[in-house]
Amino acid sequence: MDTFKGLSNLVLYSLPESLLTPLLNKLQLDYSAEESACKWLKSSDPALRNVVCKEALQWRKNGNAQDECIWRHKGLVHFNSLINTTCLAMAKLILLEQEWPIVLKELIQNTLVDYSQLEEYMKRKLNDLRPT
Repeated sequence: MDTFKGLSNLVLYSLPESLLTPLLNKLQLDYSAEESACKWLKSSDPALRNVVCKEALQWRKNGNAQDECIWRHKGLVHFNSLINTTCLAMAKLILLEQEWPIVLKELIQNTLVDYSQLEEYMKRKLNDLRPT
């Protein structure tokens, strides 16, 4: 199991080869074609690896405006969903805060009633177990 010793290692292990290769080409880094870009970068100088991995966090492959618009829309929908979920959770917490004294009182009452009838319940069960 590999241990992540920093952000650059995390980026390196999670970045797919299909995105790493164009990034190395953009940075004009020469690596052997026989070796994958990821393997080459893992064995390279740690300072170079840090720079490339930090660049990978900011860089993205050139796409068209339509793809970018689609991703922005998906992000907006997801963000709106998160905000709505948070608002619903807050409303439920506020309701719980208002109702909690009543719920707690009923819970304690029911527990005390059950406990007070426990002796009677045990007597009935013991009588049921006795042979007639």
